[in-house]
Amino acid sequence: MPKINVYLPDELAEAVRAAGVPVSAVCQRALEQAVRRITAIRETGLGSPGLDGSGTRFANFTSRARTAVGLALDEARAAG
Repeated sequence: MPKINVYLPDELAEAVRAAGVPVSAVCQRALEQAVRRITAIRETGLGSPGLDGSGTRFANFTSRARTAVGLALDEARAAG
């Protein structure tokens, strides 16, 4: 399994050590979630269905949130 170094500010690193936070497990979970979200956003940006609420990707989004994402995608496309 590849290793990724994560650098923390000294104060945060000390707090993590003192709290006994399982850094590897926390980082792995956060990265998995981030990859899923970024992948969903990129797929949507490429024209995948779902912004209208009919797909499962944005099923939990409110109509206002779907509108905001749609507008952001339009702006991103216009900006290249």
